[in-house]
Amino acid sequence: MFQKPTYEELFEENQMLKAIIKSLSERISELEAILKQNSQTSSKPPSSDGYKKPKPTSSRKKSDKSKGAQKGHKGSGLQLPHEPDKIVEHLPLQCESCEHKDV
Repeated sequence: MFQKPTYEELFEENQMLKAIIKSLSERISELEAILKQNSQTSSKPPSSDGYKKPKPTSSRKKSDKSKGAQKGHKGSGLQLPHEPDKIVEHLPLQCESCEHKDV
């Protein structure tokens, strides 16, 4: 039949498990530190970064203004300086898709 472990046996087992947990926690911390390293945080070359390259960061601050021209801005585009003297239409001599002449 099953015998209950003594207090001393439980205490020794508990101490052993605590030591194992401590060593595994330290190992996990070491491995996580290795994973966090890249060419910017260590002396590793950039080619060792692989596909996990850090996103480039900008030093610019986000503005509360919208993109482009602001409201109330009177736009001005490229305009002709005057009316043209003569308008010449340039039409193709034959259709490009069916080669029909006299379009």
